[in-house]
Amino acid sequence: MRMGKYCWLFLCLLMMGFAVNGIGQRQGATTSEPPLLAFSSEAQSTSEAQSTSEWKQKGPTSDGWRSARPGMTIEELLAAMPGDVEPYEEQTIDGSARRVKTSNGIKIDGIDYVVHFTFRDAGKLDRIYFLSGNVSKDAGKAVVDTFIQLRGKPAQLSEFGSGRVTLEQRSWQDPAGEFNVEVREERLSAQVTQYTVGVSLVFRKE
Repeated sequence: MRMGKYCWLFLCLLMMGFAVNGIGQRQGATTSEPPLLAFSSEAQSTSEAQSTSEWKQKGPTSDGWRSARPGMTIEELLAAMPGDVEPYEEQTIDGSARRVKTSNGIKIDGIDYVVHFTFRDAGKLDRIYFLSGNVSKDAGKAVVDTFIQLRGKPAQLSEFGSGRVTLEQRSWQDPAGEFNVEVREERLSAQVTQYTVGVSLVFRKE
């Protein structure tokens, strides 16, 4: 009978020892987990990496683009960027207009653009326009998302539609005038849709 008491007491102590050991292991596992701050820092670094874009270094600014400056004449622009740009004629509803474009394309965030320069009636540079010809729908959306990251929520969203062509334009106010991102969708056939992306800085009229 006395032996039975001792056996029962021994079993109780043994079970208590397992329980205490289990608690210690769980506490150890909790303290070994990485702190929440480390995870937050990693997420912040990832977010910063995603917002990095070549538009910051290669795109137009309020001062212009490369050697091009607001208000330049065609002759001044050609002299400022010799060999990099060339003049051409563009048909408009009023006839033809003189324009200037880059001789070679420029790649920004993996997309090839040709940079066009337009001049107002007085013959002064009023717009720098980056145009990419045939891109995917996802690429167009990526450009829009990039500029929302860089410039915040657009001040204006405009949509235009005419038959097979749809144009979405987002605009931001800029110290120099207005910054625009345009995605043009043209349905060439029931199976084929072509997307065009344009990024432009329109200078404020003097």
